[in-house]
Amino acid sequence: DSYAFYKSGYCGSVDVPASVKTIGSNAFNGQNYIQFVIIRSTTPPQVESDSFKNGCIIYVPDGCVETYANDKNWKRWKNNIKEMPIIDNGIWYEPISDNEVAVINNCQVFSPYSMFMCSDYAGDITIPETVEHNDVTYQVTTIGNFAFGHCERLNSVTLPATITNIKNSVFTIYYAMDGNLALDTLTVLATTPPQVAEDSFN
Repeated sequence: DSYAFYKSGYCGSVDVPASVKTIGSNAFNGQNYIQFVIIRSTTPPQVESDSFKNGCIIYVPDGCVETYANDKNWKRWKNNIKEMPIIDNGIWYEPISDNEVAVINNCQVFSPYSMFMCSDYAGDITIPETVEHNDVTYQVTTIGNFAFGHCERLNSVTLPATITNIKNSVFTIYYAMDGNLALDTLTVLATTPPQVAEDSFN
């Protein structure tokens, strides 16, 4: 409906089921922290020119990016439309080539402590060397921008031997609410040091 998530507090993302046929005016626009919206329908819903705020990522089903981008009502957001990420054991991945993926930020929660949107990754995380999706085996080679940034409930992260690149602000970790560092241990299994950005770590 119109203005459905206009003032949605600390909500970082919204998952819209395939049954939704219409997205009203300012539904995902306005005073909110929404970073991305998942649209499950393979047929683009009816949409208004102000339904989404600028910069909001719109994830659509596999093979539907072109359908959405070419729809007359969706063309204005064609640069924001992406295929659904690969989700494996709670970790989000984005294909960066025909056989490689990057770990990405799922940006689902707002941290009132650090005042940033952050992933809800928590506990002890081990990234695998490969993930499978639609009968394709992808090698995990990259940790994307801000993938683990401000995740206050992380204990440890283990990166596989296949990692070659750690992007910007990946481990920008704030202190947890108890005053201790949110991330205790980072283990990198690659024998060749991955490429890192100047601000990969704080």
